[in-house]
Amino acid sequence: QRGYYVFLVLYVLVGKHLGGCCAHVVLLAGLCVFAVDGYLFHSRVFFVSLRSAQYLSNIMFFSFFIIIIMLIYVPRVLVVCLFIVSLQKDYPCIDYVMGTFAKHKFGQIIDAVENHQTATIQNDEKYQFASLSYEKGAFEAFVPIMHGCNNFCTYCIVPYTRGREISRNFDDCVRDTIHAAKTGAVEICFLGQNVNGYKYLDDDGTTYRLSDLIRETAKIPEIMRIRFTSSYPTEMTDDLIDMFRTEPKLLPFLNMPIQSGSQSVLTRMNRPYSL
Repeated sequence: QRGYYVFLVLYVLVGKHLGGCCAHVVLLAGLCVFAVDGYLFHSRVFFVSLRSAQYLSNIMFFSFFIIIIMLIYVPRVLVVCLFIVSLQKDYPCIDYVMGTFAKHKFGQIIDAVENHQTATIQNDEKYQFASLSYEKGAFEAFVPIMHGCNNFCTYCIVPYTRGREISRNFDDCVRDTIHAAKTGAVEICFLGQNVNGYKYLDDDGTTYRLSDLIRETAKIPEIMRIRFTSSYPTEMTDDLIDMFRTEPKLLPFLNMPIQSGSQSVLTRMNRPYSL
């Protein structure tokens, strides 16, 4: 039975580093092993009084694990179910509830509605970037290059709803800008929650930043103007600042949300910079 306690301690210590789903799988696997082991061993000695007492003790300990699982999963399931039921009751017009990682599946929903069907939507564990936002004939194309935020400002929900920062593949970003240029766009706007925090590490170990993306885009003859939004103050690196001096296609425009002119307010907002 000491092994049970050892497993519980390992689960608590190691589970934090495994991640939610993996840690729960380890716990469930351990419980299955304990259940089979207990059945095979105690079925032969059930009528022995001493072993019967130990069997009862193990059953109680096993029940403790079942309670842990219920405490982990049941509240989450209930919250999600009650939330969806409440939405459907208060707003009968709602047909789908989706997470931020499923935005690229809007097309599936539209196709299903047009064909009088119901789409099956599941949130992906890995974020997939949508293609550029561009209408043929428009002078400007919007190219998403990063998603999420690592800055946990006191008042902000973004890191919890969108997740941590994810930078898009550098070649995919360049491909979208070239496509926009070939179809009539003369201005490119790079988009991101903290767009100047863009950092993509390729398979060769090369790190690409927003300045590299601007420099590459400026080589496209059809593109006359480049801009980006929205920026975060601490991500304004020297290489990006220097681009405003050296690259004429980069517009002299900068969206910089300072948020407050009071240092005490910035501290309470958990904004890690000073004025």
